[in-house]
This record gives sequence, C-alpha cells and structure tokens, in this order.
Amino acid sequence: RSLEEYRAAATATLDAVTKREHAHITLLSSVPFPATKYDGDNTRTERLQQMRDCLKDLAAQYKIRYIDGTTLVPDDEKYFVDNCHPNDEGMALYGKNFIEAMESWHA
Repeated sequence: RSLEEYRAAATATLDAVTKREHAHITLLSSVPFPATKYDGDNTRTERLQQMRDCLKDLAAQYKIRYIDGTTLVPDDEKYFVDNCHPNDEGMALYGKNFIEAMESWHA
C-alpha cells in the first residue's frame, strides 16, 4: 500500500471514530524494528518512519494523543525475541513506558 493510501485509510478511520461522543483516542505508532538494521535494505526503516510521521501529523490535525512506539522500547535487539516482536524484557519496558505516557496526559 502506498503512503497516500495509508494516510487515506487512517484518515477515514479517524473521521469515523472522532465523531463518537466522548471518544478518547490515542494513536500509537509501531515499535522499533531492529531487523531492518541487519538486512542491508533501509527501505523498510524509512517506510516505517514515514508511517509514524503520518500518524503524528494526523494526531495533530485531529487534536488527539499520539504515542511514538519508538519511545516505548529501545531499538536494541536484546529487547526483541526475533528482531520484530518485543521479548519479556521489551514488553515490560513497553508497558511501563506506555502507562507513563498515558498518565502524562492526566497530570
């Protein structure tokens, strides 16, 4: 899917959910993907960052919360079981940092 198609789909989703009364929406982008550092092809890393940037822009446009997944778990293979999915230690950090990010909006 092209970035334009991704943006259009995300926009359509946000159009629908932001119309709901009392909706509390947080956009969460993907966590780091360490495997892209080792495959010699930077295209996936750039593409994931473009998608994160798209979500961040849409969050600002819709005035909703945004959490950058790269802030939740370090971009270090020791936190991933397969260079894609966080392991137990990575998920513990993810959970801790996610809660802190959510609580920061209610402080």
